[in-house]
Amino acid sequence: MAFLTRPAHGLRLRRAMAVLVCAAACAAIAPPAAGAASGKAIIEASGVRGGLVVHLGCGDGQGTAALRAGDAYIVQGLATNAADVAKARAAIHARGLAGPVSVDRFDGTHLPYVDNLVNLLVTDGLGSVPMAEVLRVLAPGGVAMVGGAKTVKPVPEAIDEWTHFFHGPDNNALARDTVVGPPRHMQWLAGPTWTRDHHADKGSYPGVRAVVSATGRLFYMLDETPTSDMTVPSCWSLVARDGYSGVLLWKKPLGFTEFDRRLEDVWRTLVADGDRVYASLGEGRPLSALDAATGDVARDYPGTAGFLEMIKDGPALFLVGAGGDVLAFDVDTGRRLWQWAPAKDDPIVPLTLAAAAGKVFAKTDLAAWCFSAADGRMLWRRPLPQAKKAIRLKWPRERLIVSDGVVLVSFDGTDPTVLNKDTYEYLGSHPQVHAYGGRLAALSADDGREL
Repeated sequence: MAFLTRPAHGLRLRRAMAVLVCAAACAAIAPPAAGAASGKAIIEASGVRGGLVVHLGCGDGQGTAALRAGDAYIVQGLATNAADVAKARAAIHARGLAGPVSVDRFDGTHLPYVDNLVNLLVTDGLGSVPMAEVLRVLAPGGVAMVGGAKTVKPVPEAIDEWTHFFHGPDNNALARDTVVGPPRHMQWLAGPTWTRDHHADKGSYPGVRAVVSATGRLFYMLDETPTSDMTVPSCWSLVARDGYSGVLLWKKPLGFTEFDRRLEDVWRTLVADGDRVYASLGEGRPLSALDAATGDVARDYPGTAGFLEMIKDGPALFLVGAGGDVLAFDVDTGRRLWQWAPAKDDPIVPLTLAAAAGKVFAKTDLAAWCFSAADGRMLWRRPLPQAKKAIRLKWPRERLIVSDGVVLVSFDGTDPTVLNKDTYEYLGSHPQVHAYGGRLAALSADDGREL
């Protein structure tokens, strides 16, 4: 993995495993930075659960090494004296920690990192380094432990999260983020450099799928199979990284080995929210709630193996189960709250399950539906005329979005489908198959009336 450093003379790209430091605007008392024995206590006092850790004034390197509290931490010590750097490097090498723990020289004033990279900075004293420089390199939510005092860098309200495939449970794929923009530099780079998707038809089977983020962490599904042989079974994992430093926090094998899994099979099977990540850890496994920092399973949700998609809204999870039913679960207890089964000849359209303001919405082939999120009572149904004999190929075009009390539903107008739904008989090709024609309905979220 690579992260970007900024020495006094400018920007340069260095190879290293990175850990970020989070900083904020509150003060507290914590153990002093000196001494190897206090490393664990410093980490615990900081509350930083993985990322890039910088030890300013690393001394003999023993304290720097002690800050490597686990595999989720990458540590770099800084010193102004070349002799101190050499001594600390020797001590770290003797402990077998060279690589994830490193030491470098700096000019004593400018921290050699790009903005918003470090999760934790530890020092007995800043010396000639201004506090403003510390806050510059700290990631939002990062922490500085300076002589026992804890400072946390606030997370700007202008930074949004992307917790679901379509941003949130309302399916409105629009971030409320005014910080994001065109890239100005590389923040971090993680492998693999190549994946097998370039062997597939026009990249239709990407090696990175279902990317979501929450509380400064990034989660995604990754195929790390060697690219040289397409006959080798795929090796998929669920990966968690710090979003600011790119440090690998944890990785869990997913167990499925198909390279050409349809995209809709995994698009909506990953959700992040606060300190929890929701996913299934393999074929035949139920939906699990994982600790976002460690990947440890906190809870399973029974009867959810093979679920097709999922959203989370407030205290409840809503799923499309393996059989096509809508299932609702209490997030904290795992108890099933309710279940709704659509008619077999009117199934739920993929990617249209949504939730907002205490209601759950879905589109079937022939109608839009609204249910009470609390108990599953049907609140309204709005018929949407559409060809009944239709099967969707790869990429469902219908959408259902909820925003400000309005339900926007797109549904097929030209029906470019070429297969019979029941027999899969070839029916021919519509001349406008690539025109993506259709209709859009705006409905009231309260009663389903057309607006």
